[in-house]
Amino acid sequence: MVVHSLFAIVLSSNFIVAIADDVPRYDVQPGCLGAAKQLEGRVGPDTSNLSVQERVARCVKTEEEARTKLVAVWPEVEGADRSACIGSTSSGGRPSYVELLVCLGVKREVRKIRSNPTATTPPSR
Repeated sequence: MVVHSLFAIVLSSNFIVAIADDVPRYDVQPGCLGAAKQLEGRVGPDTSNLSVQERVARCVKTEEEARTKLVAVWPEVEGADRSACIGSTSSGGRPSYVELLVCLGVKREVRKIRSNPTATTPPSR
């Protein structure tokens, strides 16, 4: 029983690493549809009285643009950051390239701060 559990952990760990080698493929349509339906019937600067289909199309376009940016920056992203961000943006909801891109950007900024902590220290009062 313990051997089977350890084997499963090893397999899943290798699987995560393999996934992180390339930008993941997400089906963003369901997430975009859900977001568009939440805005249905609302008016304002964010909704512009668009139909659900128009909102979904805009959302999918934004997600595709984010994926294109991810493909461009992916080779420079640390493997640990890839795995962490894929995990956090894929769990508990619909995965999003926009969220993945933001997560990686935050990780990059944290690395910069940690590598030069005095550069970001606020002035003393």
